[in-house]
Amino acid sequence: CDELVAMGAAVGDTPASVVAKCKYTIAMLSDPSAALSVVFDKDGVLEQIGEGKGYVDMSTVDAATSCKISEAVKQKGGAFVEAPVSGSKKPAEDGQLVILAAGDKV
Repeated sequence: CDELVAMGAAVGDTPASVVAKCKYTIAMLSDPSAALSVVFDKDGVLEQIGEGKGYVDMSTVDAATSCKISEAVKQKGGAFVEAPVSGSKKPAEDGQLVILAAGDKV
């Protein structure tokens, strides 16, 4: 995290504390359960997301999970972008991952 913080990233103890510090929050989680937990659980994204803030979800999730998160973020006044990543270890090492982004203009 130190390298990212040096470039301007914010660190927090909870998802809510990160959202409170940032205009845009990016999540890249391993599965739908983790993605839903970060957004909906206590101290989650929804506690601080709102007008003027954007949530970019780069997690590996199904369409229903992405729609559920999108609707919840938008109900709180936030903007939502789904941006799953396509690729594996070798393309990642070569800087050749593909991001498929769609959603609100943030």
